Amino acid sequence: MDKNKKTLTIPGQQLHDYFSNLHKNNEESEIPEIEQPENKILDNERLNKPFSKKEFKAVINALKSKKAEGYDGISNEMIKNSPDNILHLINRLMNLCLENL
Repeated sequence: MDKNKKTLTIPGQQLHDYFSNLHKNNEESEIPEIEQPENKILDNERLNKPFSKKEFKAVINALKSKKAEGYDGISNEMIKNSPDNILHLINRLMNLCLENL
């Protein structure tokens, strides 16, 4: 064991309480609303076009492998190896999001 290495000891109950209360909805933890600046990008017609199947597939193929998944638990490998019908649904969902900006 490395003698120079220090360890931090946290009592189990303190650790439990911290993570139990981490995402509770209370007034102190609410995110304040921020005034949105004028967004000139939204007025760019070229950027507001739906993603084509070709563009979407190119982005999916460019995803790096062996990266940690996000909060949703979906890894890049899962997306890259998804059947075409799932990728089509994701592409459609993204385009619907753009339509409703």
